[in-house]
Amino acid sequence: MYHYIASHPTIESDVEGQMEFHSRAPPEPYYGRLIGQLTEFAHGIKGTVYAVDESTIFIKGFAYDGLGPDAYFWVGNSPRPSPEGYIIPYPEDYAGRDPPILQAHNNTDIILRLPMGKRIRDIRWLSVWCRRFTVDFGEVFIPPGLEVPKPRVLPEFKRLAHAGPDAYFWVGNGSEPNIMGIKVPNEMGSLEPLRGYQGEDIEIQLPGNLTVYDIDWLAVLTTTTVKPQHNNCREMLGGRLQVQWEIQGDNVVVDLFGRIKEDQYMAFGLSGTQGRSQMVGGDVVVAFYDTSRRIFWAEDYYLSSLSQCDGKNGVCPDRRIGGRNDVIMISGERKNGVTRVRYTRPLQTNEPINDRAIPLDREISVIGAIGPLNSGKEANAHLHNGMDATVDDIQINFSLKNDHSCVASIYDLKEESTLKPWPQMTIIGDENNVINAKIGPTGGGDEPAQPARYHPLYICDSSEGGYGQLSSAEQQRQKVYAGVETDAEGYKFPTGVGRYCEWKHKTVDKSAESESFEDYMKTLRLECEDGKPGYLNWTVEMDTPDLVYYQCYTHKNLGWKIHVVDPGKLPQTSGKHNFGTKSQVSNAIYLIVF
Repeated sequence: MYHYIASHPTIESDVEGQMEFHSRAPPEPYYGRLIGQLTEFAHGIKGTVYAVDESTIFIKGFAYDGLGPDAYFWVGNSPRPSPEGYIIPYPEDYAGRDPPILQAHNNTDIILRLPMGKRIRDIRWLSVWCRRFTVDFGEVFIPPGLEVPKPRVLPEFKRLAHAGPDAYFWVGNGSEPNIMGIKVPNEMGSLEPLRGYQGEDIEIQLPGNLTVYDIDWLAVLTTTTVKPQHNNCREMLGGRLQVQWEIQGDNVVVDLFGRIKEDQYMAFGLSGTQGRSQMVGGDVVVAFYDTSRRIFWAEDYYLSSLSQCDGKNGVCPDRRIGGRNDVIMISGERKNGVTRVRYTRPLQTNEPINDRAIPLDREISVIGAIGPLNSGKEANAHLHNGMDATVDDIQINFSLKNDHSCVASIYDLKEESTLKPWPQMTIIGDENNVINAKIGPTGGGDEPAQPARYHPLYICDSSEGGYGQLSSAEQQRQKVYAGVETDAEGYKFPTGVGRYCEWKHKTVDKSAESESFEDYMKTLRLECEDGKPGYLNWTVEMDTPDLVYYQCYTHKNLGWKIHVVDPGKLPQTSGKHNFGTKSQVSNAIYLIVF
């Protein structure tokens, strides 16, 4: 391995085998055989439905407001949609025994796979169906005699060489295979070098939005990396995040280098405002190593606000808010504490809201950040202190060559020592058991329409929280002790809401300079909007677990631990916030939420 890597090094390649494609692309994007448009009866149902193969349905631009209490994708063979049908689970992979209730979507591209060996010719219709009230929200009928696309068998590989080291599947354009194409994951979805194969049948999937109409060849290439002669490099976060890039036709190939942990991400993209570093409105790529799938990944994001993604607003992957992931992952590696991810994205996409064009005739402001991943492998909030996110205006002209301002390779930079943690704090409920919880900006707010400023407080047994984001099946796995009630129609709603308050810096963030939390508090000022505090009443029962959590109802990972102990005792684990007590008589604890 080499210590200095450019955004697109010169690569020598040997072609092990190749396969040519002689197909003519349709005049417009091809999604399969058209079935028809969804007919709307309620809840804003929209979408164009296609048959991909005999057991797969694709819905282009699906929309649904998510307000149905028990709605699912529903198919059957009766003359019209009826209770005599069955669910197509979406998403296909889910936890728990029961499929999740259909969530809200806005112009989302959806793939549905018929369960239990069913085929499209076995059904007459597709519906968005409410089981509780047996209501059809929207439907489309399968045309009689529909010719469903069938698999095509391609010719054999042209065998040009035998096994070699570091071989990969590649696809691309042109008359001959070359290293300027795109690497394709193996049958396991991995971008690791190919293992040996002996007469095996395998299935590989083109990455991103690539189809067979976009490529001219499939090949197995072996690669040997050669140090580049020309490169571009920009320091985003000193010693922690570097970006290197190169224009290739209508795309830009980007290498991100980050000194990050395996539970962190690194992000790079276009600023929300030209001339300054602004996260809101930014079009970025979030890259990381997925420890559960054991692959490197890059995802297209749009930042509509500085809150977690709720499926409509916040720091959201494009695919969750009606767009698509226009990023194609190429390769990745982790070495000496540095994660490198290479990806490519188009200079111009057809998404006017979620994506911004990369100009080649001028400089454009860019942003970068490092932060934690949540359990869903999505970006959580990062700090805005200049260490984890850019604060200065950094501009790049992507068309330039040899634009190299990095002082040294990030591999050669020593990792800075971590900050010393503040002394522990213990909060004990007083004799009246009343606690003023001034926890903004991660708490408070009484306007659900502003997710970045709406953080109802509740108490539960989950270390993650986010009860309002969960499906009914997921909610059943989370025990709630206070802050959530049920209305007459069975809907859950938060009660721990109050006016929005936020602790703001008097000047700049001085957390790194503060010796204790008390010192840090002196650098802040409390600003509250008009309104009244909210009240959360929690009665601590004798069977309450020793460890529970205060959390945010609408977002995940914003709370922390509560140790519930007998009066006069402290928990075994230090460094925790404790304001629960239990004795022979249950205590009522009142939290005033500002």
